[in-house]
Amino acid sequence: MGKSTVAGDVITMAEDRGWPVLPFRMDEVEADDRTAKAVGRRLGLPSSPATLIARVADGAPALLVVDQLDAASSYSGRIPDVFEAVDDMLEALTASPNIKVVLIARTVDVEKDPRLTSLAGQEGTVERFPLGLLDAEAVRTVLEAGGTSPQLEWCTDHHPARVTELVEPYWDADGPWRQRLLDWVCKWPSAFSADLIRRLIDRGDFDDGHAGPSGVGAGFWHVFEQLAEKEGASAICLLGAFLTRGFQRAVAAGHSDPFDSGHLPMTVGSPAGTLVSETAAAAPGETLDHILPFVIAVAEASHAAHAERGTPSPRWSWPPSPFNPDLDEVPVDVHDARTTQTLLTRALLHDTKRFAAELIRALEGPEGAARHAGAAWSVLAMQGRLIPCLPPEPDGLTPAARQGAAEMAATDPAHGAQLLRGMFRDGDAAVRRAAARSIRAVASMPPGVANDLIVSFLETVLRLYRQGDLATRAQCLDIIDDLYRVDARGLNAALSGER
Repeated sequence: MGKSTVAGDVITMAEDRGWPVLPFRMDEVEADDRTAKAVGRRLGLPSSPATLIARVADGAPALLVVDQLDAASSYSGRIPDVFEAVDDMLEALTASPNIKVVLIARTVDVEKDPRLTSLAGQEGTVERFPLGLLDAEAVRTVLEAGGTSPQLEWCTDHHPARVTELVEPYWDADGPWRQRLLDWVCKWPSAFSADLIRRLIDRGDFDDGHAGPSGVGAGFWHVFEQLAEKEGASAICLLGAFLTRGFQRAVAAGHSDPFDSGHLPMTVGSPAGTLVSETAAAAPGETLDHILPFVIAVAEASHAAHAERGTPSPRWSWPPSPFNPDLDEVPVDVHDARTTQTLLTRALLHDTKRFAAELIRALEGPEGAARHAGAAWSVLAMQGRLIPCLPPEPDGLTPAARQGAAEMAATDPAHGAQLLRGMFRDGDAAVRRAAARSIRAVASMPPGVANDLIVSFLETVLRLYRQGDLATRAQCLDIIDDLYRVDARGLNAALSGER
């Protein structure tokens, strides 16, 4: 249980009894506030907190709460000398036994700071209350009771998987549990509750932000915004479910475009749109898997409706229109980014024929775009997915594209060995260096692959040794020495013909 959460509960209990309560935090105090009066002035009070609460109580029960006392700890605090001010307050309150004082600090500071250790050990006047983690049964009790927001937030922060497990059986319950569950997922969504939220989306609880079949309703974009900050991939997956739900509802109502029909109301340039773009860029794989199918479905349905009934301009339609330009009209520089490379690679793996022309355009583009496109080409080559219109070998690529291909193959040398063997001998030094990085992983490769790769690599090294100047020959010998030190497989066989 969190210290501040418990402090809040104690304050509430005291106030319910009619006690005057004065809480403050030591982390709001500065290093030169070494007296009780100085602390009071820092907090905007007319005098010492202890003097003030005693005066207000006038002999009746009252409570002084000092939170974040570890800020004044000699073990980890930033203002250890200010503990003198706390001593002043405690000394002043010895004359006011009606005033109860709650001091809140971390366990490690109580045990490591001799002053706090001595204070906590005063039998008869001081009682210590260590706080630990709630067990599963305690979490269940909080949930069954409805839980105050601080309690439920703490449980979710510290036991998200367990809280989700406990609330999941109630997802289709009637009565207050339905609203309680929806309130919970809206306030504290997590990757653990993503499947549960997906079911609520499919049930209609997030339809248009109004009451769905459950009669409770909720705002999906609020959930998305919170989840996108910490679990972007989960947020994108749920967005795909939400968009698909809107499209299905539109189709059921006889519409082809959920945006025009109002089933997915959106505002162009809205903060939500910006957040979607940023989250999609951070989770390109999930975007392709969960958002692209929705985009394709809406575009196809919208185009079909336009062709059959002459409806207004179709959304995201093919063939290109002034509102939906062809990819050829997009500057090729867009491919000079790792995110675009990832998106293009996944698109090519999904439908190589459809996106091959865009790959060719990028391969022939500026150096940065070609290098990223070469990496996408390399993935297709390693997976045997190259089609006739694409270059069948690295020789058909530009130097920048070959470098990108070598960099990608070097990340998976077990599958990229065939490409790498040729790239060791490439005429471009940058390509050779990129391919050579694969040798660092020979120890983890299957023996046969490692032997072949080392032999090919050493053939290149020995060729450079024979043809190079003194500096080049010294570098070649250093490389061979390094391979000996790691006991690279195949090294002896590769050098057996050398003298």
